[in-house]
Amino acid sequence: MTITLNTTPTTAPAMSVAPHNLANKGEAKAMTATSVYKQSHAAPAARRARAHGIDRLVMRLSLVMMLWARQRADRGFITREQHTLRRENTLVIEREQRAAALRIVRAF
Repeated sequence: MTITLNTTPTTAPAMSVAPHNLANKGEAKAMTATSVYKQSHAAPAARRARAHGIDRLVMRLSLVMMLWARQRADRGFITREQHTLRRENTLVIEREQRAAALRIVRAF
């Protein structure tokens, strides 16, 4: 990226951003890439304090609830054919139980 300066060396402000040798030429090149600091000069990474007390309890409870919800969702929905088969089986069992109950009542 090239920045063109419209100032002459005599009218340059006292606190010019560009070095004096570039101000004479009338243009300055600015560095646009980010700087990479060495690990020894960088500030130490902030560490997060471990949760204690109620915060820890809430975190564990939310994790357990999330795992329970995931397991429940993994069970999935049954297909229409499975539903029809289960319903037919339930109706057969109910009919058999009713017939057995009526046989007992007729016997007395």
